[in-house]
Amino acid sequence: EVGGSELVETLFAGGYDLIIADFRGGADYIEKNGHALVSLISALLESPDVDSIEAIIGPSMGGLVARYGLLFMESFGIPHNTKAVIYLDAPMVGANIPVSLQGLAHLFTKQSPDLVDLKQQMSAPAPKELLLYHVDGIGKALIARRAYINPGPSEDRQTFLQTLARLGDYPSKPQNISIANGPANGVSDNIAPGQNFLKIVKARAKLFGISLPKTEDISFKGVRYGKVMNITRDFGLGRDIYSEKDCDFIDSTPGSPFDLEAELTNFETDPNNSGSFCFIPTTSALGITGQAYSLDIMANSAPIDPNNPYQGRRM
Repeated sequence: EVGGSELVETLFAGGYDLIIADFRGGADYIEKNGHALVSLISALLESPDVDSIEAIIGPSMGGLVARYGLLFMESFGIPHNTKAVIYLDAPMVGANIPVSLQGLAHLFTKQSPDLVDLKQQMSAPAPKELLLYHVDGIGKALIARRAYINPGPSEDRQTFLQTLARLGDYPSKPQNISIANGPANGVSDNIAPGQNFLKIVKARAKLFGISLPKTEDISFKGVRYGKVMNITRDFGLGRDIYSEKDCDFIDSTPGSPFDLEAELTNFETDPNNSGSFCFIPTTSALGITGQAYSLDIMANSAPIDPNNPYQGRRM
């Protein structure tokens, strides 16, 4: 069965094989899944019918798994015979989950056991390696209605980046191709800086399949510093979450959007919601470092990052 995919049918008609590599622990360390990919590639090349691999396509985090796996093979002299690797909207420079949403998981864990699942997802190895700003806990202030978070790159992320740098950053033998799912003209369709990107009213429902406690009003903000979320519970009681760190405006930058409201089908949401935040910045998907997130990549003056392996751009 080819599933009716024109691409798959074309590959099969041309005599190519298509192999889908899945991982038992998708949220495990990227390096661990990278080594599983190394084993798969080595096993394939042991077959007398396989001379080379035309391309490895890594969607999202799979792009980093492919990047690490091929880097490891080259660093230790293991042949991979791969002609091209395609990073499909992969967070090459990092991904973003709003710190307000991460703070919610920590704040309500005791009141709602179901939120333990969300907290565990955010604390899994791969998300910690990917997230530009990770929240590993929440602190309470003397003011009862305030709680504080201190977002930043996790130790796991710093170790992962150091490992990539030590191995050479990108594989050098295959052609490296990145495809971004966000706008390339520097203009964002995501939430504007400082505005609420989601407001929930009368919220007794589920978020990503997880039940939330009964709440009258939850507002998430896309901000750099200060109040990132306001929660007004029954009878006017509630809590505000503040960020102690001045973060970049990643929620608002050009990139692939994540429509949180679309996940909240059981909530009554505010009709004025903007809906989406940036999940993977366009610059991240294209491996661009040292530039503003709002870089107009389509402009002729936009520099090609000397730190990544791409020889040019196509729009």
